[in-house]
Amino acid sequence: MKAIILAAGIGERLRPITDARPKCLVEVGGMPVFERMLATLKDLGVCDIVAVVGYRDEMIRKVGGKRVRYIQNDEYRLGNIVSVHKAAAELATDCLLMDADVIAHPALYAKIIGSAHGSAFLMDRGFKDTGEEMKLGARHGRVLTIARRLEGDYDAVGEGVGFLKLNPKTGAAFATTIAEFVAAGKTKLEYENALDEFLKAHEVGYEEVAGLPWTEIDFVQDIAKAERDVLPRIENGAKARPIEGEQHGA
Repeated sequence: MKAIILAAGIGERLRPITDARPKCLVEVGGMPVFERMLATLKDLGVCDIVAVVGYRDEMIRKVGGKRVRYIQNDEYRLGNIVSVHKAAAELATDCLLMDADVIAHPALYAKIIGSAHGSAFLMDRGFKDTGEEMKLGARHGRVLTIARRLEGDYDAVGEGVGFLKLNPKTGAAFATTIAEFVAAGKTKLEYENALDEFLKAHEVGYEEVAGLPWTEIDFVQDIAKAERDVLPRIENGAKARPIEGEQHGA
């Protein structure tokens, strides 16, 4: 299993903190988010780690060191769809595509790594809808859409955690969709825009994680939330181990 971490962005909404460091190096509980991700992946046996870097990349390279392979994205001011495109050659294998701004209990990592699905999202159905969340809509165990505002009827709706498991076939197909968007000049979009289109033709399942502690670090108040509510629940939990998740579709 390979992990591809998207860490090129500036983190505009975290300014002024991100004036001095990239978003993934914001410290939560005295540890950079990126360092915490690397440690969790290592504990779970994921040692092939690729980071797409751009803004203040030298700082990320210093933290990751030789534990990580790096892909440079000097167009980091565009949408993160460009970062995924830069990593296209890495997608045609069993991999995790991961946003670099997530603090999560190791059990979430273990659940997606051990999922019975070839390709799967993590879905938190216990979310509070503020309009900011990237939401998943599923029917009969298959995720059909990913967007901040969902339209249509679904038998399961939840927030996407920001981790996507892909098998070689699905990963290669997603790389093709990304390339089509970039070739069409849609480089200011988030990669989820291409993923939403991709889901119309390709089956991706999901694993439910409601009740497990996690949060994205998008705003300054998310740091306080993570330190107050999320980290204590993570640090008081048992050491993670790879597990086989419940099957919810493809």
